Amino acid sequence: MKKHLTDLLEEEDDRPDITPMIDVVFMLLLFFIVTTTFADDTFFPISLPTAENSTVRTEGEAAVIEISAGGELALDKEFIASEELLYAALEEKKAANLFKTVVIKADENAPSLHLVNVLDMLRGLGISEFAVSAQSPK
Repeated sequence: MKKHLTDLLEEEDDRPDITPMIDVVFMLLLFFIVTTTFADDTFFPISLPTAENSTVRTEGEAAVIEISAGGELALDKEFIASEELLYAALEEKKAANLFKTVVIKADENAPSLHLVNVLDMLRGLGISEFAVSAQSPK
């Protein structure tokens, strides 16, 4: 029985063929990319309250203040250690004319004291264009 050259090469090649494994890895990667839900772009994990009569707005040219459930503050995705530092940062951004409006994203479980303090701070800085973010009911 005469053997062909390809048969001889196959017998001598003892390396495993990893092509199917690479295919499986790429399929898993594609599966996870497609099925992953992307979180909102916030510094803290925030669960927004629901509002029946809310309107949709974009956040272009807006400063975003986040208030977590524990009362921590962030401005434009940067942690702010205290309300005094938030006031100073807002004052600086307002002087540089870096925003037109302020969007407040307060967690539904955040103490209302923090929201009231932020609103009072905005009024004190003369910022009258602001919005409190909420989600539409599903």
